[in-house]
Amino acid sequence: MKKLLIILMTCLFIFTIALPVTAAETKNTSAKIAFIDVNKVLQESKTGIEALKTFNAFAMTKKDPLMAKAKEINDLQT
Repeated sequence: MKKLLIILMTCLFIFTIALPVTAAETKNTSAKIAFIDVNKVLQESKTGIEALKTFNAFAMTKKDPLMAKAKEINDLQT
């Protein structure tokens, strides 16, 4: 069940953040950094809820409008 949740959260991230970043042709480095950071959060979290809380806290510390949008989407889904 835990692995399924991690897979679903990764898919959610890919479709809500990674693909729009690529489509908008923003800097590749920022997209790679965001992807690495979220994967690190998912790997270090013991539960899906903990991962969501950590991701929300991470998004709130970023000035990047993309991360703010991801936080907004995440808040709407929870």
